[in-house]
Amino acid sequence: MIKKLIFTIFILFSLKTESNETELLLYSQFGEFCTMCEAVLLCEEGEIKNHSSIPDEGEFTLYHLKTRTFWSQITTIWEFFIKNFEGYEVKGHQRPVIIISVKETDWSSPALGQARISVDPDLIFLNEKKINRLNNQWMDNDNTLLILFRTLFAIFWLAAGINKVESEWMTSNILEVVFLQRLTELPPDSFAVLYLSNFAIPLHQLIGSIVTLGELYSAIGLMVGLTTRCSAAVSLFIIFNFAIGGYYDASLLPFFVLIFLFLWFPTGQWFGLDRYLGKKYPILVSNFLKKTKNSKT
Repeated sequence: MIKKLIFTIFILFSLKTESNETELLLYSQFGEFCTMCEAVLLCEEGEIKNHSSIPDEGEFTLYHLKTRTFWSQITTIWEFFIKNFEGYEVKGHQRPVIIISVKETDWSSPALGQARISVDPDLIFLNEKKINRLNNQWMDNDNTLLILFRTLFAIFWLAAGINKVESEWMTSNILEVVFLQRLTELPPDSFAVLYLSNFAIPLHQLIGSIVTLGELYSAIGLMVGLTTRCSAAVSLFIIFNFAIGGYYDASLLPFFVLIFLFLWFPTGQWFGLDRYLGKKYPILVSNFLKKTKNSKT
């Protein structure tokens, strides 16, 4: 396997310190890579080259790690506050990254991604890629299993959505009948009874439409990797409402775990249309993320 060099072109603090942690990529005498600092990593194949600046030409990839967003910085302040308590260790953080591929004199359009800098284990995750911070080498990052789970989850959701269309959840009172039957099975003083009586049953047709369309949207989004995290968020909303409506049992736990994994990891950037759109329309994707969520923490 060809070794790849990870070279820090520019960073806003000195890396000289006595601690063993100084051997880690993106670490300083002040601690982990700071919230307001930026860095550009130049990654290329072959022997180590002593670059003093970004070359005008060649064959390499640039990863511009941007400053953390406002909410990410709030998270950092909280982490450093509770770090004073015994037993707590900061595990790392996420931040936006701009990716540019260079081949000879041809520079690609900037693509927006997510970088996750981990303290334990000492790794940097750049979308579907992974870097060892100790030796600055690429590592194999097999995401097949999570993509497989995403696909299976999407197939299950698609079948559920189609079944609801065929059962006329959006146009009949079938959901009202289901809710009324569930009322007879629940303790009278439970929150689920309150939820069903005052919200779900009066709005059964609207809820049927939201659930049906939400399952179909989430299924398609997760299957093709389009608006993957939004699809996962809709799935979370549906499953959560199932739970508070009295349909909770141990079988829901795997669904919650999978959905949180789909929310946390950029699986659409690994395999899906999100990756294609991020490369083709990086500015539009970047503006969309800023308007909707200020980027993930």
